[in-house]
Amino acid sequence: MLCLTLGLLPSTALASGTAQPVSSVGEFAAMEPGGDYILTSDITVSAPYGQAFSGSFDGGGHKVTLAISGGSKLGLFSELSSGATIRNVITDGSVSGTSQVGGIAGLSSGTIENCLNTASITAGSKYAGGIAGQCTGGSITGCGNTGSVALSGTDQYAGGIAGQTKATAITNCYNQGEISSQRNRSGANLGGIVGYAGDDYGRGSSLNNCYSTGAITVQEKTTNFGAIAGWMYNSTSENCYYLDSSCTIGINGNDQTVAAKTSEEMKGADFAAVLGEGFRVKTGDYPVLSWQISTASAVFTIALSNAELTIRSSDSVVYSSSQGETRIAALAAGSYNYTVSCEGYTSQNGALTISEEQANSSAEIRVDPITLGLDNNRWGTLSFQVEGADQYTITVTLDGQEMTAGENGAYTLLLNKTYDYVVMPKAADVESAQGSIALSESKIEAVSLKTVTSIAIKNQPAKTAYYVGDTLDTAGLVVKVSYSDGSTREISEGVDVSGFDSLAAGEKTVTVTYCGSSATFPVTVSEKPFPSAVFNALAGKAQVAYSHNSSYKGEPGQEFVEEDGVLRSNSKGQSSSQVTVTITIDESVAQGSLSFWYKVSSEGSSYSASDGLSINGGSKIGGEVDWTEHTLDVNGGDTVTLSYIKDYSLDKGNDCVYLKGFTLETLHTATFTLSPENAQIVLTPRGGGEAIAPVSNSNGTVVYALADGTYNYMVSCFGYAERTGQITVHGADVTETVTLDASTRQAVTFQVTRPEDISAPHMISVLFQGEPVAHSGDEANVYQLPAGEYTYTISCEGCEPASGSFTVREDAVTVPVTLEHQWTLSDYFKAISPAITAENGTRYGFVRDTEQDGGLISDNAGKSSSSAIMTLTFSQAARLDFAYRVSSEEKYDKFTLKHGTDTLITASGNGEWTQFAVSVAAGDSLTFQYEKDSGGNEGSDGVCLKNFRVTTLYPLTYTGLPEGGTFTVRDSKGQTVAPQSDGTYLLPEGAYTYTSSAFGYETARGSFKIPDRSSVTVSLKKLPTYKVTFRIPEGASLTVTDPTAGSMDAFRQGDAFTLPAGETYSYEVTKANCLPSRGSFTLTEERTIEVGTLTDAGAGWDGTTVTKPTQTEGVYQIGSAAELAWFAQQAERETGLKGQLTANINLNGKPWTGIKQFAGTLDGGGHVVSGVTAPLFDTVGANGTVKNLVVMGSITGSGHLGGIVSTLSGTVENCAFEGSITNSGPSYGSVSLGGIVGRGEKGSSIRGCAVSAELKNNTASYNTALHTGSIAGYAYGVIENCYATGSAWADSSRDTNSALGGLVGTLYADGTLRNAYFSGTVTGPENGIGLVIGANKGTVENTFFLPNGSIPAVADNTASTAPAVTKTSAEQMRTDAFAHGLGSAFHMDTDGVNSGFPILSWQGGSAPVVSTDEEDAAADLAALNLQTTDGKTLSADSQGIYQIRNALTLKLSGQGEHGSTITWTASPCLTV
Repeated sequence: MLCLTLGLLPSTALASGTAQPVSSVGEFAAMEPGGDYILTSDITVSAPYGQAFSGSFDGGGHKVTLAISGGSKLGLFSELSSGATIRNVITDGSVSGTSQVGGIAGLSSGTIENCLNTASITAGSKYAGGIAGQCTGGSITGCGNTGSVALSGTDQYAGGIAGQTKATAITNCYNQGEISSQRNRSGANLGGIVGYAGDDYGRGSSLNNCYSTGAITVQEKTTNFGAIAGWMYNSTSENCYYLDSSCTIGINGNDQTVAAKTSEEMKGADFAAVLGEGFRVKTGDYPVLSWQISTASAVFTIALSNAELTIRSSDSVVYSSSQGETRIAALAAGSYNYTVSCEGYTSQNGALTISEEQANSSAEIRVDPITLGLDNNRWGTLSFQVEGADQYTITVTLDGQEMTAGENGAYTLLLNKTYDYVVMPKAADVESAQGSIALSESKIEAVSLKTVTSIAIKNQPAKTAYYVGDTLDTAGLVVKVSYSDGSTREISEGVDVSGFDSLAAGEKTVTVTYCGSSATFPVTVSEKPFPSAVFNALAGKAQVAYSHNSSYKGEPGQEFVEEDGVLRSNSKGQSSSQVTVTITIDESVAQGSLSFWYKVSSEGSSYSASDGLSINGGSKIGGEVDWTEHTLDVNGGDTVTLSYIKDYSLDKGNDCVYLKGFTLETLHTATFTLSPENAQIVLTPRGGGEAIAPVSNSNGTVVYALADGTYNYMVSCFGYAERTGQITVHGADVTETVTLDASTRQAVTFQVTRPEDISAPHMISVLFQGEPVAHSGDEANVYQLPAGEYTYTISCEGCEPASGSFTVREDAVTVPVTLEHQWTLSDYFKAISPAITAENGTRYGFVRDTEQDGGLISDNAGKSSSSAIMTLTFSQAARLDFAYRVSSEEKYDKFTLKHGTDTLITASGNGEWTQFAVSVAAGDSLTFQYEKDSGGNEGSDGVCLKNFRVTTLYPLTYTGLPEGGTFTVRDSKGQTVAPQSDGTYLLPEGAYTYTSSAFGYETARGSFKIPDRSSVTVSLKKLPTYKVTFRIPEGASLTVTDPTAGSMDAFRQGDAFTLPAGETYSYEVTKANCLPSRGSFTLTEERTIEVGTLTDAGAGWDGTTVTKPTQTEGVYQIGSAAELAWFAQQAERETGLKGQLTANINLNGKPWTGIKQFAGTLDGGGHVVSGVTAPLFDTVGANGTVKNLVVMGSITGSGHLGGIVSTLSGTVENCAFEGSITNSGPSYGSVSLGGIVGRGEKGSSIRGCAVSAELKNNTASYNTALHTGSIAGYAYGVIENCYATGSAWADSSRDTNSALGGLVGTLYADGTLRNAYFSGTVTGPENGIGLVIGANKGTVENTFFLPNGSIPAVADNTASTAPAVTKTSAEQMRTDAFAHGLGSAFHMDTDGVNSGFPILSWQGGSAPVVSTDEEDAAADLAALNLQTTDGKTLSADSQGIYQIRNALTLKLSGQGEHGSTITWTASPCLTV
């Protein structure tokens, strides 16, 4: 343990200096705000350090378990001042609050370094971070987060390291935890490292050398989220990376960039090296911080400084370097292989082992020096033979790196490389030479240099007229060079130009020099026509003037000043001032395009600007805006204003606007006259680009406004040959006439066939490229058309429109078309069954689905606040089978099916095809409705229906059944048939059996056939009765119940009951301050049941007395409520408490705040804590255990509630809860409710527990995950060997709520439920409840439930595998085989404490007895593996049924491995 602890510590943690030691949560809470402290042991903290801490706290690498919940500023520290330093702390557990919630600090402006958070962080409002919720300064260095960070409300700011930062440096940090938000609108500000960095006041932050792999989970309409940062403003990021699958966006705002990498890339040694010295390679995993792994220093001395050193652990590269003669690799304990290689040299390999002792002591290990031998086959020589100059220098480079020549001037170089060379003569009149050589063998390169004798100006630059202040433009300059050998060539580059001076007006001579020869050309410099040379390009086209308002304090004419060719506004710091450039376009400019560039540095942002540039009176452009080009279309006489406008307060940045690059391109008209007049023209620039829009287009005359240049045009018209051409605009308007030639036409004849009973005329519509074609020809069915591709539509009253296409080439065309009867909803259903009358709604209904052959679809997609309605009325009893699929905005747009006033289906979101069947009586109606709200649209925005099938039903009634009796019908496959709401049956043709029973009567069975029988007369024989007499303690109360008939008080005579024989009854005897006594019995004769003295519940607590219990071998012996109250208080001060109940405890219904932050062990010793009003434990940490305990009481509260523990990270085993729990809803954020545990966190364990309780979740909100279950509200951990009876309830009218289950409300992906059963009831929102689990993402094995109507086992299953849940009858549950199948943790209820259902072995009873055949059959059933012939494995649903939706060939085993016979049955549509 010592080695492991030191291995996790940074070196600074080993020297505490003068720091005061802290070893308990009490000492932590008592620290002085400015003191210097070091933690010397692990502790559990239930409340943050409450003052603003400004001192130093060294965690010493110890773990702090957080179990904190409350309001704002929550974390290990509430707030860190600017002088605070926190280091070397590892946190786990959970922190939840409203705002400013973090693992280390809620609010920080101090220094946090070398810390790791693994705790889950939740903020109901805003500012949630793995390390700090909000930072207003300081730094976070060398920190990591692996815990989840969540915004459970709809507010903003969450990050793996910090939720929001201002003026904060985050360096060498990583996040591996999930970051999530429930905000479903813009501006979430959610990031893997930081949610939001920076503010509007220049307090930017920096992110350096960071990475994130944690998933970013957001809602559909969320914006401002990223794998590194949700939003950055006035902030920077450098060397930051993210896992490509964690988020689609890396970073938002501030033009910062980060890089995405694959998981494989991020787990490689190269990535750790890229991050820098703050990180280390962790083999097979993502990099960790250097302080997280102890290392030794392996020192390599390598003769070649550019040789590559590669060190591997197994197949993973842990170190790689190619620089320096000395390399130092930090290596953890282990065995390594290394390779030293360099191109052109022979590689060397070696091995190295680092011991634990060497790593923990940071030892320096020197490896023997390494010298690589030359591989002569890889090298060659390059020499040069130069003519034309005596003196010169040669430069040879490879990829920009200069090579060194030998003493003889030859170069020794690697072969098969391409080298560049330059030969530079020393004589001024000799021209240099350059080239490239692909060196495949040694060679001598011959180079000939030429002497320049003279140069001449062939083409002067395009621009030779300038204004004062302009710069020279040499574009277009061509120089002719003459050589001594009589040859010449032309060049445009490589010359020196001098002599240009634009400081004063006049004629200037510009000199061009090349290789010692010179030539000149003249230019003219005129006085500048504008206040600044930046406007010179507007000369002759516009006038420019400066102006200002009364708040301007500068000199007139100095509103803008020119600096280095850029114009700058000159009103810095002058509040409420405005300076303006006004450009007036000359009347001689018919039309043109004015362009310029601007840059702004002012108070403001991209969202709003306080100071900024206004163009033509528009909105201010402010903040930090880099150079941006702006273009305006102008005409002669137009004015353009550019103003820098300041508000009355604050200055930021350089407080100015910069302007440059003004140009005015004048335009000319190009007029096209087209024949025919309806011809179309497309005009594009000659060099390519988008089509140019005309200024006007009327009656065949098309006018364009064009700059000088050449343009391509294409003119086309239906029925004419296309024509192309070019026009050139050069300083004047142009005109062009284009006449098209008519094309040859062919006859197109439509042969239309109508249904025999349709006599109405048909109409033909022909289109070419989407445009209608006028009819031409003598006959209505014949068109004369030119070559081309056409589409057509033919319509006729009473027929469906027919559409198609045809192509005309060189011959006549015949188009045959057959029209079909028009589709109607009524005809659609009459073809299915004459018993159905179908009618659509008045505005929207259901129409033919063209994508589903024979299907229907709602027709109100995209129509807000609308309903598509279809009503089917049946003239005779029938069963309607069909399939439906919904694709809609979840929870807002929905599909419903109603049978009269009963709602049978409510579905929303994006689902799969679902089969459904409903039985109706004659005269009944079914209403199909797709209803949309006023909001958005998602998916296909509708419901699809298909595979309608009608089966005739026949009525069956029964008479003679005693009051309260049941009449059950089963079909030939043994499936139970549901009755109508009035108790009668509607049955399809076939053979049936029935069972009739009533309390106090013998069960009768029979059979009948439909339609042969229409009624059954029941005759039941009364059971004999026997008297049972109870002898109970004086003052006790007695209740006797039957599981179906309820209370037996109607059969009571004092403490005796005369009851029907053969039934199983339950009884309960209660008395004040005593534990109840329960049991069950089956009457076969008269009997007396004697209940002895009831067990004492313990002395009733007064709610205030606290007494310290005695200790035995370090375990507190707790024998009273007062001693339990002391134990609860002590748990907040002392970690690792151990307690043992020595008697039953009676809390007497007094207020109880719960044992908080428990990290010890409480052993109930089989005793009972009764009279509880709140969860016995608020939080049990990862190291906490509660066992062998029964809790009884009536608990009420809000938020997270559990009968024994509200929040569990540890273990609860062999415990039970009896009574009731009522949750009034969430106090903030989420809600959970469980009989044992409210919320089970990762790593939690619930084993061998039982619940017999009434759970009520009174949450009144909508769209809420209720997280309610008899064992656990939600669970990330393991639940096994558990059962529950009783009930779980929520308001059914809150129909968008979810996650209510018999055993577990929500089982998350890491969670497991196995070896469990539920025999109670669940009531709540129809689509949100399950008899086992409400919402499942985890693993479910060997779990069973008692059926209850149509309620599913799991309401919402998104797990990768189907849950292994099985519907089981009460009779089956009471068998030895059932208890045996649950596992060795269960016994038979031979003591009658659970109505005959299995109990846990610690509760008593006896082990189940099963035959060898039953054991073999159970083993074969568990091993059953249904596969297709191609090896694909199929999964059964909760009923053990395999749902086959596509054609498959299956392999069906007929015998199990243990000899069991396996029989398969299939629905009629399958063949077995």
